[in-house]
Amino acid sequence: MKVVMEKAVALLWVAAVAALPAPADSQTYLNSVSITEIMPRPAAVDPVSGQWIELQNLTGTTVNLQGLVLMTTSLGGFHTISPSAELLLEPGAILVLGARSEPEMNGGAGVGYSYGNDAQLNPESDVVLLWREKQLVDYASYGSTGTQVEPGYSVSREPSSAEEVPNWCLARRTFGAGDHGTPGFMNNWCDNDLDSFAEDEGDCDDTDSVVRPGGSEFCNGLDEDCDGLTDEDVVPPQDVCPSIGVCAVMVPECAGGAGWACPGVPGWEPDGETL
Repeated sequence: MKVVMEKAVALLWVAAVAALPAPADSQTYLNSVSITEIMPRPAAVDPVSGQWIELQNLTGTTVNLQGLVLMTTSLGGFHTISPSAELLLEPGAILVLGARSEPEMNGGAGVGYSYGNDAQLNPESDVVLLWREKQLVDYASYGSTGTQVEPGYSVSREPSSAEEVPNWCLARRTFGAGDHGTPGFMNNWCDNDLDSFAEDEGDCDDTDSVVRPGGSEFCNGLDEDCDGLTDEDVVPPQDVCPSIGVCAVMVPECAGGAGWACPGVPGWEPDGETL
């Protein structure tokens, strides 16, 4: 019941903020900056002091974060970012916002801006929103409304352009005191096919668990081991080709996507002979 209520509240907050009237220049802030990583439940340090939120400018234009409002729905967190001074984020740049800026308090994350206790994250489930001038800029969710949380792991957005639908997963690298995350650095890619490898670890097709570094090659025209070659060192199977008479020396050949093929041999007439 608690999870259902939290999810309902979170969705209502998102709907309410999104429904607020936008200013005339409604494209000024939309998708100008994105939430790319959230650490809701650190394990190596204090569970509140070690929380942080990563923002990245995925556009080609410098963004001023002054006056941007950070909100968390489950605990009612609310913080206005740098209300009295400009805070510029260059194209592609990353800024980590955290409860504490001291590395010994936040587990070694490079927090560049501290929001104190204003935007405390629920360690189980929450929705984080960014908005400005009554316009939703970006939001991300975890727990009951998104990627499930594990202690010591940040919830990480897979690297992508601003136009793509973001894919989220638990961070796979460690930092600082030992928690998993990439605060202030490019996020790791997600292991979508659960084969223990992602694109940044050499997986050349993260939609197929058979395809991975060190995978077994088959005769099919694919590169299962991600070494840039296809069908190398595959062993011909038995009983694929005729093996009687002049065909006794026939060895199957790999024909790529067509599979194994039987080469012709002198004296064999495949269209007319039955024995």
